[in-house]
Amino acid sequence: AANAPCLLAERGRLAVPWHTFFGGPTVITQLQIDSPRVDLDALQSWMAGLPPQSGNAPPNIPRIDTGVDITNGSVVRGNEVLLDNLSLRAGSLVSGRPFPLSVTATVGGAPWQLRLSGTPRIEGNTLQLDAISLHLTQDGKVTLVLDGHAHWHGAADAAASLTGKLDRADAGQDDIS
Repeated sequence: AANAPCLLAERGRLAVPWHTFFGGPTVITQLQIDSPRVDLDALQSWMAGLPPQSGNAPPNIPRIDTGVDITNGSVVRGNEVLLDNLSLRAGSLVSGRPFPLSVTATVGGAPWQLRLSGTPRIEGNTLQLDAISLHLTQDGKVTLVLDGHAHWHGAADAAASLTGKLDRADAGQDDIS
């Protein structure tokens, strides 16, 4: 539905400096959200209605000073729950500094954990993500470990070079890239 909310939450806290409201750089001092529910259909509908961005505008990394803390969340599409018991913790997001991200969630009744780190920076009109380290596990049954780098020029223009191992308890280990 066109008027459906993209995000509902029990509680939240967003702190931004005044200059962000008056055209200054995008800075989030603090972001905490308790029990959010993100509706992907509503989010996609909202994003489709946004005006197109200029192809020449360089990407921007918003600065997040104290990190992000999301607890007890869910992601839905229609009435289907895709992710439940979602918790997300991220460190400070500052260009040129390592950015840690940890996510846990239940997917189809199984617990998953993602740990990701990388160093974001802007180079010309490209968002670079260097020194990527990705570790994804599903309850001891599946483990994916990847390292590498990625870049994004905007819209769908993105590329990544990642290598590592996929270990499935019932099918052995594979090298992947």
